[in-house]
Amino acid sequence: MPSELLTAFALPIRATGGITDHTYVTSPNQTWPCFGRSAGGRILVSGIGDTDLAECYSLHESEAGLAYGITGVCHQATNRIIAPTGRVVAEAPHFACSSYVWGHYGLDWDEEAFGRPKPDWVDDWYDRMDRCSSPDAPSSPRRPNAGLTQSAVNKWMNLRHYTAVVRMTTRRIRARKDGPPTTEDVKQQLRAEVSLLMAYQLNKDQIRREGQQILGIAEELYERRVPLARERLNQEIDGRSYADQLNSLIMRMFEALSNTIRPSTYVDLLGISYSERVRLVDPDILEASPVALAMA
Repeated sequence: MPSELLTAFALPIRATGGITDHTYVTSPNQTWPCFGRSAGGRILVSGIGDTDLAECYSLHESEAGLAYGITGVCHQATNRIIAPTGRVVAEAPHFACSSYVWGHYGLDWDEEAFGRPKPDWVDDWYDRMDRCSSPDAPSSPRRPNAGLTQSAVNKWMNLRHYTAVVRMTTRRIRARKDGPPTTEDVKQQLRAEVSLLMAYQLNKDQIRREGQQILGIAEELYERRVPLARERLNQEIDGRSYADQLNSLIMRMFEALSNTIRPSTYVDLLGISYSERVRLVDPDILEASPVALAMA
């Protein structure tokens, strides 16, 4: 159960014109690409953590149990792998935008909405945590809260934030009946994640006045992107078309959000200006993701 320095890096995504960053993780002896490139870039955050646990979280192919562009993107994969440090990649450009869409560690697989069971290589975050803390996990890694420190780089990268997410997830697990998550389960998860995002990005008055509108548009975005994901899973559109349409949908919904809440609240929540365009999904990565390979 070695504890080593885990470091998250960021580098511009070529396919988005460099306006969004790809993130990945390294240790002194290992690299986890998180769907994309894994050399160069700038350091976002680092901390001491159990590398066996990070490796278990990373499976398979360092994609950390996520379906790219459907249950998460590289930000969520990086957060899962670097979780033993108790930190997240908050300094990555558009991290708040990504969290608004997929949460901090990725959303659960919505079997009800997608119309198909979860692929073997996809794991909901709580399943992955349970599996990696079991006696049969590779190298018997420790539980996620082992070896974390109280030191913080900023308000995001600390034990309080990490344990808040884990506690929220644990409550959801215990409340759920047997069986796969329902669409309403996933919506509840998204609302909880966006509520956590608001708690860190906004003040109490902003949340009181505009929290419900923020949550409502996040849920509407989810509802609108589910049919698009279903088309992708059914091979009705290719990876590049899916990425382009999803990026356009996300931007339209962000524009709707900007027209619904105050300008200062929008900037504080997402960390972008009104005029800034975001492209969270890399079409090059999507074409090589396990979803695409499984459908080939």
